[in-house]
Amino acid sequence: MADYALIAEGTGFSIVTVEAGEAWFKISWLSDQPGFYTPYLPDRTTMQESPNMIVRAAKAIEALERWATEYQKGHSYEGPCGPVIPKAQVGAIRGGDSTGIGGTPEVCSLYLGVFTVPDQNPLDLKEEVQEALLAAGVPATEIELYHFRRGYEAKNVDRLKDAVLKAHMDTFGTKPPPPNPATCSMWRDVNIFNELGIPALTYGPRSDRHSHKRAFAIDALYQASCVYARTIVDLCNQERPRRNARTRKS
Repeated sequence: MADYALIAEGTGFSIVTVEAGEAWFKISWLSDQPGFYTPYLPDRTTMQESPNMIVRAAKAIEALERWATEYQKGHSYEGPCGPVIPKAQVGAIRGGDSTGIGGTPEVCSLYLGVFTVPDQNPLDLKEEVQEALLAAGVPATEIELYHFRRGYEAKNVDRLKDAVLKAHMDTFGTKPPPPNPATCSMWRDVNIFNELGIPALTYGPRSDRHSHKRAFAIDALYQASCVYARTIVDLCNQERPRRNARTRKS
């Protein structure tokens, strides 16, 4: 029911109105033959033909790395506030048994995390991944989309954006910096509000290297507080825009 939502996550004091979605895939290889006890292992040919599913998965990782490079180039999205550069990487692998490594693993799974742009269909993305593996000669036995959250570009957010811009300039005396592309290219809480139709954007301080250093300087927290307070005072002293009421039919 909120008119707007201002999300206080780190942006380096830039105004961010778009965020990426995310899709997680479990990619599995199941052997079509019994595992070999190591002394009976046949002579090696290629990694694609190996009876060891971990070896096949290793070849698949190489293919997925090449695909990820092209994926982020081909699917980049330029929004009004900044670009979304959707990146991807293998985040986990499961295969074999460390307590009994005398035989070839017959099952191996990779877990691929992919960021997506607004309105991207994850089922199309699933097909892209399968085609990349097929081209590399290591088609997966199964690809499961087990987690997906959409990304959104904020709509009807101009009044909130103008209020934050004015508050920022009153606090700093300059315009906000353009957002770091990485700031627009991750899934963040702002997506929840935009999904529900509540115009929302993200604005806040940020450490120099937020990927591993999460602390904020006290001055930055104070400056952010000033911007938030000024934004609240500005918006809450404006006339609330009324939406057209639906005509009730008898």
